[in-house]
Amino acid sequence: MGAELETNWSDYLDIFERYKDRMRAVVEDIVSNRNDVDFYDGDDYGYIGSIGSVKGDGGLCITLRLVDSEEPAGYRGNFILEIVEDGGTLLYSYAPFNFTPECWVCYCDVEEWDFRMVMIESDAYHAREVVKHWLDEVA
Repeated sequence: MGAELETNWSDYLDIFERYKDRMRAVVEDIVSNRNDVDFYDGDDYGYIGSIGSVKGDGGLCITLRLVDSEEPAGYRGNFILEIVEDGGTLLYSYAPFNFTPECWVCYCDVEEWDFRMVMIESDAYHAREVVKHWLDEVA
């Protein structure tokens, strides 16, 4: 039986520090041109934008987080961008290379993290369309 790896979260925190401003900018971009957005830092390592419905029938939560693979914890991760309607209905989810062997990337591979951040920034268009559709149909 192999020795247990000691979890070291410093690389995870380094990645978050490196990309936190760009992560926040992505969420701000998705909810741009809105006056009714409550914007806050998440409890975990990410950013959240919350849009309330004009009708008062709930709202949307837009999150972009840095998630850890937990296999083993503290060594590999990915970004995940999600839009969830009040009540828990998932309307949109995007993580680069999700459901592939390339899903999780070592925190030490800055070049790959740079590429994934560009992928998230590029996909924000689709997330904006989901928000626009929800606002047109629900709010």
